[in-house]
Amino acid sequence: MEDAPVAGYEGKRIAVVGAGVVGVTTAVRAQRRLAGAEVTLLSEQLTPHTTGDGSAGLWEPYLLADTPPALVQRWAVETYRHLVSLWRRPEAPELGVSLVPLVCVSQQPPGPPPPWAPHVLGFTALDHHQLGALSAEHGRRYTSGFSMVTLTAEPTRWLPSLLEEFRSRGGKLVHPYSVRDLRLLEGEYDAVVNCAGLGAAKLVKDDDDPVFPIRGQVARVYAPWIKHVFLEEFSGGNYVIPNIDSVVLGGTSQHRDWECDVRPEDSEHVLGGCARLLPALRGAPLLVQWAGLRPARRRVRLEAQRLPGSALKVVHNYGHGGAGITLSWGCAGHAVDLLQQELTACKL
Repeated sequence: MEDAPVAGYEGKRIAVVGAGVVGVTTAVRAQRRLAGAEVTLLSEQLTPHTTGDGSAGLWEPYLLADTPPALVQRWAVETYRHLVSLWRRPEAPELGVSLVPLVCVSQQPPGPPPPWAPHVLGFTALDHHQLGALSAEHGRRYTSGFSMVTLTAEPTRWLPSLLEEFRSRGGKLVHPYSVRDLRLLEGEYDAVVNCAGLGAAKLVKDDDDPVFPIRGQVARVYAPWIKHVFLEEFSGGNYVIPNIDSVVLGGTSQHRDWECDVRPEDSEHVLGGCARLLPALRGAPLLVQWAGLRPARRRVRLEAQRLPGSALKVVHNYGHGGAGITLSWGCAGHAVDLLQQELTACKL
């Protein structure tokens, strides 16, 4: 969906807190739509040092806990369509956007397709014979699964291109900048969008569903012969995701674990488990290992809030867990919808 400029926001001062993929997409979509608004990004970290930069940038809705499926569909499908439009551009490699086939398996009983399935390319449930063959090959018992064509948007490439657009539109970047309390931004800005990820824990004291970390450890190897994604979507499962210059092997999903150092036992799980899936990975040159913290809640928080005793307009957009890329563009658009409503109500 393209953002048509809307007049009437000249001189409005908007701050976006957080320059991960959620924050930067929100800032860019605010610039595109709110004509004349002054948008500032406030962040402690920038690419290539954000959590997203360590990820493979895969589009696939997962680790979303209690977020309503209708909202997941809305945000994820809008992001999927936007990434497809980027993939069609000649500069897609520079943007880090690739079209890739995916196979995902589970140990859950077969169920209906997810609500977003009709909106992606080639979604097909795996049949009994396919699941049996994969189970025998990998030494696991798979009971359901699907295949589709998806995309990767590698943050180490996509984020710099988004920041370049942000600056070209007159956006101001304040870095490093630590926000201790959203109320302290009143007077300097008319509205704030909180995209602080895990940092929201210290910014939002009245959140009844506080954000918490889900630790993920991955490895990157040089394996250009790997052309498709394979995911085991269950506790203790592994995944293989090709990127442009490397292949990402994973992973872990350790709730409320704040450790960012690489652990030998997790390295063994990642490297050994992925070699079990694809024996051709044995001996692939190891490029780097990395651990990061996904910002999770029971459900994604995307809503407007009026702070008690404050005239500052606040929109929250955080808690995306492992689906930051998957939901980013759609959540950014929804956040700007709420921002428009808040600023319009202020004018009235």
